[in-house]
Amino acid sequence: TDKPELRFDMKMQDGNALAEMGRIFEEQKLPFSYNLTKEKLHASRLAREGYEKGFRKFAILGGDGTINEVINGIPNLDEVEIAIIPSGTGNDFALPLGIPEEPWDAIQTMLISPSKKVDIMEGNGIKTVCFATTGLDIPVVDYCNSLKYKDKKSYEKGIVKILPKYKSDDYQIIADGESFSTKAIFVGVVNGGILASGLSLCPPASATDGKIDVVIITSKGLFDSIKKLSALKKGNLLLLDGIKHIC
Repeated sequence: TDKPELRFDMKMQDGNALAEMGRIFEEQKLPFSYNLTKEKLHASRLAREGYEKGFRKFAILGGDGTINEVINGIPNLDEVEIAIIPSGTGNDFALPLGIPEEPWDAIQTMLISPSKKVDIMEGNGIKTVCFATTGLDIPVVDYCNSLKYKDKKSYEKGIVKILPKYKSDDYQIIADGESFSTKAIFVGVVNGGILASGLSLCPPASATDGKIDVVIITSKGLFDSIKKLSALKKGNLLLLDGIKHIC
């Protein structure tokens, strides 16, 4: 069948978006079905089940994590179209693509805009649409996940908490035929320019350019780290000394 299969990562604020989407689809006489995710990796199972039933059009009401789960559940992504209605904390993948953060506007975009091909990264058998990172990002994300309530400032608060005690790690980098060793506080393989609710990690990166970008942040000490991480908010990180960008 060619009807949309709607997959939702439901949170308290998603209820109105779900009701509105159902109303619009009924008005447009577009047949649809939906499922609500209940636990981690549930979206992957739901997506695979939908694909095996013959669905080839999916919509996700959720954030970056839900998108990653869905793409890992679909056996052949070349056969499907996926719409995104952002409702996560950061929506780091959707917003650079021009998808509105307001659910009503995102639904309208889904109905009238043509689909476009996007790049997907894969490592160790796991696909992701946004980025794969190591270094400072790991304890900061652990901190964010420990919070009972998260908002768009949680990641920045995590940096403030973790950074003073964080030390550079040793890395062996192999990219575009180049191999080198370096000490760094952050290494990111990125598919888009935004990290953690709007921090501008790599403005040139795009999910539609057929390229993957690598950003390496080195540090001479705490004050140097603060300067560089402050540049994430200003969008000029790549202009600073001690930043290596591979594209």
